[in-house]
Amino acid sequence: MSASSKRPSSEMDVPGATRSKRSKYSSIACEECRKSKLKCNALPGGLACDRCIDRAISCNRSRPQHPEVDVRLEKFEHELNLLRRQVADLTSSHDTNNSPPSSMPQKAAVDDHVEPHFVGTTRPAFNLKMAKASLAHLVDAGDDNQSEIEPYPSGDQAIDGETERPLCVKDAQRLVATFRHEVQTVYPILDPTELDPYRIPQLLSQIQLRTKDHSQSRPIVATSDERESQLLRAVIATTLILDRPSTYPLHRQLISSVESEITSLSAHTHVNLQTIRIMAVLAIYHFFRDQDLYAWRTIGIAARLALEMGLHRKESLLEAFPDPQARASALSVFWCVYVLDRQFGLQNGLSFALVDRDIDPELVNAAPDIPPTLQSLITYGRLCTQVWEATPQFLTHQAPSFSLSSSSHIANLDTQIQSWLATTLSLSSSPLTTLTLLRANHLRLLIHRPSIISTTAIHASPQLAHLTVSIAQNTTRSIVLLSKESNIYARQQAAYNHFLVSALGIMLLAVSHAPAMFAQACREDFEAAVELVEGVREGSGAGRRLWRSICGLVKAVRRLGLGSGSQRGEGGSEGSGDGGLGMSVWSGWDDFFGMDGYGMQRQPDMMMAGGDLMGLFDAFGQGELGAADGAAGGGRGSNEI
Repeated sequence: MSASSKRPSSEMDVPGATRSKRSKYSSIACEECRKSKLKCNALPGGLACDRCIDRAISCNRSRPQHPEVDVRLEKFEHELNLLRRQVADLTSSHDTNNSPPSSMPQKAAVDDHVEPHFVGTTRPAFNLKMAKASLAHLVDAGDDNQSEIEPYPSGDQAIDGETERPLCVKDAQRLVATFRHEVQTVYPILDPTELDPYRIPQLLSQIQLRTKDHSQSRPIVATSDERESQLLRAVIATTLILDRPSTYPLHRQLISSVESEITSLSAHTHVNLQTIRIMAVLAIYHFFRDQDLYAWRTIGIAARLALEMGLHRKESLLEAFPDPQARASALSVFWCVYVLDRQFGLQNGLSFALVDRDIDPELVNAAPDIPPTLQSLITYGRLCTQVWEATPQFLTHQAPSFSLSSSSHIANLDTQIQSWLATTLSLSSSPLTTLTLLRANHLRLLIHRPSIISTTAIHASPQLAHLTVSIAQNTTRSIVLLSKESNIYARQQAAYNHFLVSALGIMLLAVSHAPAMFAQACREDFEAAVELVEGVREGSGAGRRLWRSICGLVKAVRRLGLGSGSQRGEGGSEGSGDGGLGMSVWSGWDDFFGMDGYGMQRQPDMMMAGGDLMGLFDAFGQGELGAADGAAGGGRGSNEI
């Protein structure tokens, strides 16, 4: 050891001196300083030390172990989070939702097709339900008929691997123009001055800016630009369903943002006409998504907002809208809500939100000039009310009488419907002509359905039964022809499928109760409808739901050993002519409330279903179900599946 490294002897020889100890290395040193055994000089705040900053490396420090402190800190964080939630709940009535459309939880999206538990008498599922109920008592009561039920999502989900491109100005302008052409012509909701093509670039930039800026707060009282932006998003989302069905994420994001803003604003501000208009467009959006129940709920909210504004009274309307042009626009919105309320109510078999006796009879005269198309729409809504009142809403085993209206009243109502049809057809152009015809046929089927409800009813009034079946055939032929001549059916299947289901149900009821009278006449139309639905079922959720609904009858027939003529059971005999099923449609009624789609069970396996459906029709037409009814007490056919 060198002399320079020796400890001075003076230090060792000092009396009472103690040898110095090396200081314990600080436990709060960063990892880099600890490795080098260097002094760690942390800067104020303890974020990093000067050595790590000079070397431009990460300054990491191991946390000292203090269990008591950790417990206290965890408790403090829990109390802080609880306090934050309480503050958020208290201030939610003053703040709007600041989340961008893309950040909204996916659970809020309406992905699954939802059906009401109650199947009303005006719902298209009701006819198919009665046809299946006619087979009920032939099937063992202990069947586990729910075992094959499988949930399935709505059919407008995005296609796997498809990339979503953002909307440009030209796309938005084209979609708005499509909405005016396909929706506005049927329901004149928009004001002519709204969503002008020259305003769309500005509104679209506002939407994109709001989507990017997550923290931008929205005003409690929405401005006119805010309302118009919401209306534009609702219109674009609705048209995307018709124009680009696979763009599910895009139209769902747009509609989710509108729903959250409208719900928040309508809870804290005075209602205006624009809010009602937006709610009506939202209802149409759900309707085109084949979500009838959500459409009924949404239009019910719009109807109550219209009542709150006093749009149902001439005096309050004149006071709120002194300008004739603004008053005419308000009337158009109100009557569109009125008709949509009737339409969605009939489709779901649920009551209307607007009651006719609450509406001022002089309201129609509140505007100087009502367009003929709007006047026709108002008449249609009033006819829907009369049909609803003429249709019994309470059906029980003890009171199976289906018709509660006198024959003279039904005949008068039928005359009114035909008169409305003739007047409206002179104003409409194709494909509105087809839609008008289908609406009239649907109302007529509802009032004439008692004539084919049983074998007794058919024999009591064969002429009326033939009329009812001919109306159903006309509906089926019109839809098939429309699908061949135009793409309107492929684009708006939800708007036409409930007419098709209603007609198919009528034909099945008639053939099951009087096969000799109707089987041969209905077979061609039934087969054409099956081919139509089979062709479109792969392209949309609406088509798949319709396909599954009419295929639900196949299972009941298979359980009886009934198929086409080559698959008949050995236990039965030849058909019994017009005796049909020879049973009451009310037997087994309570076993068929767990239906899906248009009222029938979901069938996972759709292979060869088209042939099965025609086999079902042939079984009805050849009277085999009547034969099976006669053999039910002695066993079933040997070929039962």
